[in-house]
Amino acid sequence: MAAASYDQLLRQVEVLKMENSNLRQELQDNSNHLTKLETEASNMKEVLKQLQGTIEEESGEASGSQLELIERLKGEENWVGLLRAWFWSRHSASSSSGTMGPNPAAFPRRGAPTAGREGHDRCLEELEKEKSLLLAELEKEEKEKDWYYAQLQNLTKRIDSLPLTENFTLQTDMSRRQLEFEARQIRSAMEEQLGSCQEMERRAQARVSRIQQIEKDIVKLGTRLQVSSSVACSTVYSSSRLDQESANETSYSVPRRITSHLGTKVEMVYSLLSMLGTHDKDDMSRTLLAMSSSQDSCIAMRQSGCLPLLIQLLHGNDKDSLLLGNSRGSKEARARASAALHNIVHSQPDDKRGRREIRVLHLLEQVRHYCEACWSWQESHERGVDQEDNPMPSPVEHQICPAVCVLMKLSFDEEHRHAMNELGGF
Repeated sequence: MAAASYDQLLRQVEVLKMENSNLRQELQDNSNHLTKLETEASNMKEVLKQLQGTIEEESGEASGSQLELIERLKGEENWVGLLRAWFWSRHSASSSSGTMGPNPAAFPRRGAPTAGREGHDRCLEELEKEKSLLLAELEKEEKEKDWYYAQLQNLTKRIDSLPLTENFTLQTDMSRRQLEFEARQIRSAMEEQLGSCQEMERRAQARVSRIQQIEKDIVKLGTRLQVSSSVACSTVYSSSRLDQESANETSYSVPRRITSHLGTKVEMVYSLLSMLGTHDKDDMSRTLLAMSSSQDSCIAMRQSGCLPLLIQLLHGNDKDSLLLGNSRGSKEARARASAALHNIVHSQPDDKRGRREIRVLHLLEQVRHYCEACWSWQESHERGVDQEDNPMPSPVEHQICPAVCVLMKLSFDEEHRHAMNELGGF
């Protein structure tokens, strides 16, 4: 009896050992499966982050330059209309002053310039419509890309928020897989609608190139129209010179009133177009300084790209300058260019960027003044002026060492480096 009980206990112990071994094996399998799932989830999360980072890196530079160009073109899109209105006003003013004379039969060729003007008008309207359409397409594509990127970022945050515990739960695993599936779907939808990153970049670059070409064509048409208007006006004036003398006082105020309503920006654009044909740095510096007399003109000059022209007047390499010629500008021309640059920088709104540029410009002006003093001393020394009448410039008086030290410290900041580069620090 006792032997039977002992054998039964032995069998129960063996059964319990087998069950314990099976349970341990199942626990080990579950632990391995959980570790595998966690590894897959972590890898998928890293892949998703790398994918998103790659997308942003590939399209970041192109998108940044496209957005900057869009903003710049938006700020300047009214300039073409103003320039065209200015041309029309000159032509219409000349025509109206001619019709006020006592002999209307003295204008037999007035229909020909009108026909040419209508053709130019149609071409300008078509170019402006095409430019507006391209800008709208660029903005639409940027908004779509931003939406897809926002969705991917949201899914990434939701995947990161899922708990990673040692105990395997089916609900967490299903949620993670569902989010990963949604991310793949969004990625596929974006590629299906917008194409790959390379295709988006090529498409955007083609649109930007076309917009730049349209801008060049508009400027060419405006210049051609101005030349034809000037020829027509000179013909009218030469044919009706004697008849206009009696009505000169009455007709004189008409073009002045029309031109005065077009604003400072139109005059600035015309002055810039007129300056493109000159190589005299003195005349150019006088014109730029006169244009920087008001805040609106300074803002318009900065938007139209006058800063590089002023920097070239101050520091440009004369041998490489095609626009400014090979002759070195005088000290007065550099002083006028420096004053115009000072006016443009100080006309900005009182924000962080404006204060940063004002600070950098003040330091650069100290360095420039010291360099001008050294050049003047060297020229006087070469002419044989006595040392008493021509004392050597003192670095302490011009505070050149503190200015250079501050510039060195500011150069560690990216935004200050950008301001130095833009204002001629190099």
